[in-house]
Amino acid sequence: GIPYWTYNNGDEPLVAISLLDTSNIANQLDSTPRVFYLGGNPEVEFPETQEEQQERHQQKHSLPVGRRGGQHQQEEDGNSVLSGFSSEFLAQTFNTEEDTAKRLRSPRDKRNQIVRVEGGLRIINPEGQQEEEEEEEEEKQRSEQGRNGLEETICSLKIRENIAQPARADLYNPRAGSISTANSLTLPILRYLRLSAEYVRLYRNGIYAPHWNINANSLLYVIRGEGRVRIVNSQGNAVFDNKVRKGQLVVVPQNFVVAEQAGEEEGLEYLVFKTNDRAAVSHVQQVFRATPADVLANAFGLRQRQVTELKLSGNRGPLVHPQSQSQSN
Repeated sequence: GIPYWTYNNGDEPLVAISLLDTSNIANQLDSTPRVFYLGGNPEVEFPETQEEQQERHQQKHSLPVGRRGGQHQQEEDGNSVLSGFSSEFLAQTFNTEEDTAKRLRSPRDKRNQIVRVEGGLRIINPEGQQEEEEEEEEEKQRSEQGRNGLEETICSLKIRENIAQPARADLYNPRAGSISTANSLTLPILRYLRLSAEYVRLYRNGIYAPHWNINANSLLYVIRGEGRVRIVNSQGNAVFDNKVRKGQLVVVPQNFVVAEQAGEEEGLEYLVFKTNDRAAVSHVQQVFRATPADVLANAFGLRQRQVTELKLSGNRGPLVHPQSQSQSN
């Protein structure tokens, strides 16, 4: 669930061997190895284990268009996770031009997992002090996990928390909506249940930009309003793209990329229950912002202007309200 990239800056070919531990405690799916690519048009790395997934995808395409949502099925011819979203939706989400959004989807791009960088890669490396501070912060977090009996007794008295209060919001966009989270850090009893929760309120047309759960499956329950939910698997297929309304449930598997958007007539409010007391979320926007400009340019075939647009204009947080200029491009 952690995005990464590799670059060979040496004078000789590099052969890398990756060991995938599908039995680790963070994996809540199954023993099938899955690789989720954010860019390019990668080849299938585990064809023998993905035959069943391909069969399900073919069955999905045999259904009537109305049952699949049908907004961008003709565009789904790439293998990256962004290929499962329409160019129009990506342009709205990242506040970019339509051409930039099409390159992000890269459906007809012949490049696969490996890209040659002409002229070499120019990257600004973080100073050693920053790395030391990050290590110290991780050590501090590990030490805080060991609580004594008195603290456990006091903290366990709190078994209720209202995450729907506006003042409780962890993320807020006055035009798009708000997000509140409850986990074992704010409600320690959840550590014993190995659960966490997220309350999302989207205003009309508001978007919760594409994201995925690194270490948890999730169950989305709509409590008010209506909207649309899009879910994309490791092969870049939109396995779910439909409208949802009050009382409906949607299951989102671990690492599957999901995006939600409220309807035009009313907003959308929903709860997300996650199967980890400290569920971690990665947002595509944050990944783009943290990725070096040259890496984005070569991975997606973008011009420098488009990279700047993507890293700066398009990153306003995970809650987005579509801009008029994005809709008109």
